[in-house]
Amino acid sequence: MWEGGTCTIITMPANSLMAGVHNSQARMPAILPRDARESWLFGNIEAAGAALVAYPADRMIAYREPPGQLGAQITTKPCWIP
Repeated sequence: MWEGGTCTIITMPANSLMAGVHNSQARMPAILPRDARESWLFGNIEAAGAALVAYPADRMIAYREPPGQLGAQITTKPCWIP
């Protein structure tokens, strides 16, 4: 655990895949492609902002989790293991 025990998730407008996933506000977490890491971490504010683009929907997959996987009561294997 890091000091303070908190984190922030940056969200942005959802791509076409994520817009339909239980998401009334059409938002998704920002996902940085590998080639944007340096700009995000070490660039100026303009370079960091330019790195925030919607991750391509065709590079993602979505699937439904079985009951019991989501929420505070995880009853089976962790939901990040397919």
